[in-house]
Amino acid sequence: MSLFDKLNRNDVENVLNKVVKNSDSIIRKTRKLKRDPKLFFKDSYEKRKKQMVAKIPVKYEGENQFTVVSAVYNVEKYLDEYFSSLVNQSLDFKKHIQLILVDDGSTDRSAKIIKKWQKKYPKNIHYYYKENGGQASARDYGLDYIKTEWCTFIDPDDFVDNDYFKVIDEAIQSEKDLWMVSCNLIYYYEQSKQYKDNHPQNYKFKQKITTFDVKDQYQYIQLSVSLAILNTKVIQDNGLRFDTRIKPSFEDATFMMNYALALHKKQGRVAFVKDAKYYYRKREDGTSTLDTGWVKPTGYDEVLRYGCLQTLKNYHESLGYVPRFIQNSVMYYHIWQIKGIVNQDNAVDFLTTEQKTEYLSLLRQIFEYIDEEAIDGFNLAGTWMFEKAGMLNLYKNQALRANIQIGYIEKYDSNKNEVLLYYCAPKDSVAVFYDNGRIIQPSHQKILRHSFLEEAFVYEYRYWLPLSDRGDISFEVDGNPTKIGFAGKHIREPITTKQIVDYYKAQAKYPNVNDSWIIMDRDVQADDNAEHFYRYVMNNHPEQKIYFALRKASHDWDRLKAEGFNLLDFGSLRFETELKNCSKIISSHIDDYIVDYFGDKGLVAKDFVFLPHGVTQNDLFAWYNSKIQYMSLMTVSTNDEYDSIAGDYNHYKYSKKEIKLSGFPRHDALMRGNVINTKRIVVMPTWRKYLIGKYNNKTGRFLKNPEFMHSEYAQKWQAFLASDELQGLMREYGYEVVFAPHKNTEAYLDEFTLPKNIQIWQANPSESIQKLFQTADVMITDYSSVAFEMGYLGKPVLYYQFDFESFFKEQWQRGYFDYQEHGFGAVSEDLDALLSDLEAILANGGKALPAYQKRIDETFAYRDDKNCQRVYAAILALDEKPDQKIDINHVYQSMLAYADSKCWLSVKAHAQFLAQHKDAEDSIQKEALNLLFEALMMEQQYEKAVPLYREYGERFNPMQKVKYAYFMADWQGVIEYSSNIAPSDDKQRMLAHSYAELGQADALMKVLKSLPKNTDYQKVYAQVLIALANHDWQSIIDLLGNKQLSELLPVIDELITDNQTSLIIEQVLTDYRFELILARAYRNLKMYDLANEQLAAFEQHSRNQPQCRLEIARLAVARKNAKKAVSQYRQATFDDISCLSAADFVSYVQSLSMMGDQAEIEQILSVALEHYADNQALRLVWAKHLFAKSDYRAFLEISKQLETQKDALTYERVLANYRLGLIDEAYQAIVMPTYESGFEYWMLVMEIAFAKSDIKLAKSTYQQMLAIYPQKASEIMTKFDLLVKSYESMKTLS
Repeated sequence: MSLFDKLNRNDVENVLNKVVKNSDSIIRKTRKLKRDPKLFFKDSYEKRKKQMVAKIPVKYEGENQFTVVSAVYNVEKYLDEYFSSLVNQSLDFKKHIQLILVDDGSTDRSAKIIKKWQKKYPKNIHYYYKENGGQASARDYGLDYIKTEWCTFIDPDDFVDNDYFKVIDEAIQSEKDLWMVSCNLIYYYEQSKQYKDNHPQNYKFKQKITTFDVKDQYQYIQLSVSLAILNTKVIQDNGLRFDTRIKPSFEDATFMMNYALALHKKQGRVAFVKDAKYYYRKREDGTSTLDTGWVKPTGYDEVLRYGCLQTLKNYHESLGYVPRFIQNSVMYYHIWQIKGIVNQDNAVDFLTTEQKTEYLSLLRQIFEYIDEEAIDGFNLAGTWMFEKAGMLNLYKNQALRANIQIGYIEKYDSNKNEVLLYYCAPKDSVAVFYDNGRIIQPSHQKILRHSFLEEAFVYEYRYWLPLSDRGDISFEVDGNPTKIGFAGKHIREPITTKQIVDYYKAQAKYPNVNDSWIIMDRDVQADDNAEHFYRYVMNNHPEQKIYFALRKASHDWDRLKAEGFNLLDFGSLRFETELKNCSKIISSHIDDYIVDYFGDKGLVAKDFVFLPHGVTQNDLFAWYNSKIQYMSLMTVSTNDEYDSIAGDYNHYKYSKKEIKLSGFPRHDALMRGNVINTKRIVVMPTWRKYLIGKYNNKTGRFLKNPEFMHSEYAQKWQAFLASDELQGLMREYGYEVVFAPHKNTEAYLDEFTLPKNIQIWQANPSESIQKLFQTADVMITDYSSVAFEMGYLGKPVLYYQFDFESFFKEQWQRGYFDYQEHGFGAVSEDLDALLSDLEAILANGGKALPAYQKRIDETFAYRDDKNCQRVYAAILALDEKPDQKIDINHVYQSMLAYADSKCWLSVKAHAQFLAQHKDAEDSIQKEALNLLFEALMMEQQYEKAVPLYREYGERFNPMQKVKYAYFMADWQGVIEYSSNIAPSDDKQRMLAHSYAELGQADALMKVLKSLPKNTDYQKVYAQVLIALANHDWQSIIDLLGNKQLSELLPVIDELITDNQTSLIIEQVLTDYRFELILARAYRNLKMYDLANEQLAAFEQHSRNQPQCRLEIARLAVARKNAKKAVSQYRQATFDDISCLSAADFVSYVQSLSMMGDQAEIEQILSVALEHYADNQALRLVWAKHLFAKSDYRAFLEISKQLETQKDALTYERVLANYRLGLIDEAYQAIVMPTYESGFEYWMLVMEIAFAKSDIKLAKSTYQQMLAIYPQKASEIMTKFDLLVKSYESMKTLS
């Protein structure tokens, strides 16, 4: 064996630390000593001299006077240190500091010590005595004797820095208008003599001095009068006193909050001074107020009633609101209760049921004054999202706001490429997960119910999410995109698989080098599940490389070595090497010395398999949850145990991914070696934590407890084991009794007085504890899980529980297992009952009574000798890649649930997935398409909804078709699709509106009878539709204009809660289209500006609605804004102009013509004229288009068909004939120009007149043009002269 195998990690580290520590300093000083010894000792002397001089206080002359009031009660141990720290202040004590000590009825030497110091400083130290009434009453007593400008309340078991008052005095001088100075608390741990600046409020002292306005201290709360320097005049002028009803703490916090309220009348600031150091003593015996206050009932009633609630009421009554820092002060007190009570069912068992009920009632009253925003922003005392979500849920019945909700990535499974994400929310919260925008389904999920007393504090939702190679993970909570907490950051963008893999790869300091498994029970003892599992693998799977870890000094080492176990000496360098390289650690224990052996959390990459020592009958959630980063698999053996851990609504973080119902490996051998009818009773009680002796720092061991045999525990078991009745039963039924004490009890065996025939069993290498169970017929225990070993063997158990209440208050938290309901035998609370129950079993041949036998038979999931086999299979499954198949029905049911709760974003994600998934049934795909359309419409994603309908419209149900037709202003479509749908308010409203738009007044009146008229706006709506059907625009304006509409809407506000008001009003305006109808009325009466105002108002809540776009386009047409009209028509139809009504289509085409967009006119009219053959307006546009493209023959042909539009094309008709050389036809087509005629037409008529030799017409035209267009006289005369010359030339030629 090499030296490295013998070395132990701890020994090596100790030696190295001694050598390395301060090595640089030692080397440097040694060199100096060798080089110049005289200089070395001279420098040492000067250095020590400076240090000594520095400790001699230099008195500082200040400008302010201070009084310290101290409430004294039995603090003789601390008073000298208290006085020394004050009288030795660098600020001259005699000139500037007064001490008022109020003795609150002390029974020790406190008074004598005070008077001793008073003799030295009679003018500065003042002593008063009163009967005991508590700290508040003593402080209150001292208030009447303060005569200085400033005062504070230092506790006599604490002390302050030498410069404490000097620093304060300087702050008051330098920072003008101060009304309070807050000082920095430093913990002094009496036992270790250590100072620690780790108080939860030390964030206030990051800067040397920080100041705030007196009216708002932000997060800088001030709860302690001991740490505050206060203005005496403010206290006296406002009659501030300490409330003696508030105990055991928070009376000073209440005083400080009342002081802050008084400061609201002042102008000035408060200061937080870093260097004013107050040393708070954490007593060695744990009796400091901060340590003991949480276990007193008054902290859950009087403190809340008179301290928190009354103060909040005072602020609200005085100011009309409660400042944020006061809300924070109250929450700061309560957050410590939350931390101590959540999930701890027995945390406040010192309260009665009635007191707990009143406690919750007071909290709910308090939180009526706490804003949701204050809870969201509260970050003191390490408060994180969990506590915030809990307070909002428990006291406000609300979830975290969407913009601050966070889901946290907690763990990564590299084998299966899955990530564990969780978030906290109220009950029935729903999350949707995406990978690159596509929905993904968690492989496992778990819901925790965190409890506060018996109330639900908050629910925690945990999901294992499969990652793709190029994963891009994001998620929504209750329809809202949610940030992800990852690697210490809160990230809004999706998290990639690469980011996750890289981060966790960096955390794993010891990557898996090989596929070896290290298996172990305890480091010093085997003979548990791990040993039995190792034996199975060794004998059945020799291909698997395995080691068994155990200290070589263990009594089990030689036994296992002889059997052929591949042993590793726990703690050796070889063990550490194999531990770093292995892939799996398998153990029956989950202590840190195993899962985090190196202390650096570097083993997280390993699969840790937990084979529990016993059935988890008690609630061990806190212990198990603390190992969540390590545990990959945990085995259980009973159905109830499995449900209590892996099921929902408990406190365990583990799901069915980690928890496997396999049975315990050791039970295979246990069953094989079972022996019956041995006539043996095993007595095996568990330990009591409160009996542990004191810890010896020198030896590192616990000493024996001298009071052990006086404890109820020892006396009860001593009485039973030594009882004459037990001896009688042993003789009568022929049984022997074996006492198997807990390991901790073995140290006291020599103090028990037991009959000689009571055998003692202790753990030893020659006999396995398994054999003890196998050879017993009956077991008597109290709460130990060893009872399950007997139950597995089908043997009865008796439970002796004389201390039931105290045991579960001090030792464990009760779990799912109820001894009365689930136990394998009777439960006894006293000796007589225990002996009677034992006799009943013995009289039954040592067998369980029928009722208990039934429980035994039904408890365990397996009794088939295959537990090891199942465990092995479960471990191998850790490396298997997960099946990524999606449960279509689960996604479908989730989609329906989201639709019911109107979470449209989540509906959209699920529906998109189902509509495209090849494995979804046709009926599911059809429903998914319908809900996808509805979700897109509700989210106003019309640009996606309309194409979806156009592609799949035939698969939509009739109601969706009605909604689409109404949305697109297809009034005839609404009527058509409504015919086969049962009446509903929505359907009838859309149908009524459609009849009104089409002017079908009679049909409208029939539908109006079925519309609800419960509110004023519903009644007015009916009248508006009647006016719309009759084009009675003025009546519409009378009903809705001139602020009539705005007066209808406040009625809604009376029917709903405040935070819903705006949403409901917007929905009403969207559904009933009041603003659109009013805009049309204004437009038809040419009140264009008022029409535009209504359209703008509608767009504030319903952007991109086609009906609104249509009305905007019509208004643009009326205003001859062709470009805007074309743009709005296109938006209204989502670029499918063919769905416009005939009138709107004409307006669109006319607008195109005005813009000169001949290309689109050509494209749409070449087809549209087939459908609109008789539409003269469209033919006119088409004729103009043909003319514009110089197709004069086609133009003349179509113009003949425009009987009603002849005058509109006079110029074009004349010019077309003229261009075609049809001079006579052109001359005949001339209509004499007028002032309205265009310049080009005048010129054309003059030219044709010359061509036809109509000189009279030519001259007349020439003269009129000069009169009408004087600015173009030159052009006209030039043209005329040219035509004359041409005419004369032609005449000469002729």
